[in-house]
Amino acid sequence: MYLSEKPNEHGRYNLRLYDNVPLYVRPSLWKRINFQAFVFRLIGKPVPGDEGQLQPEGYKINEVGPSHMVKLGQDATEKTKQELLKKEFGRCPFGI
Repeated sequence: MYLSEKPNEHGRYNLRLYDNVPLYVRPSLWKRINFQAFVFRLIGKPVPGDEGQLQPEGYKINEVGPSHMVKLGQDATEKTKQELLKKEFGRCPFGI
């Protein structure tokens, strides 16, 4: 599976695999010494555990996006979520 099944101790999810940059991947000895890490080092790419903006603590879906927009609109999103949860399911949510 590509994504952790449950949130970690930070309440966030981690990716188990990476293709381009190891964003949201928890570092481990194996992830730092495997063949993919070796190739990444050869071509100058970061590996899990390198310093930078790789966010090994994981992510929350409502915080994914450009860094200057993280945490913007969360109150409005939560309000909309609560309103939708009050509606009947099985019908058009737009009242048509």
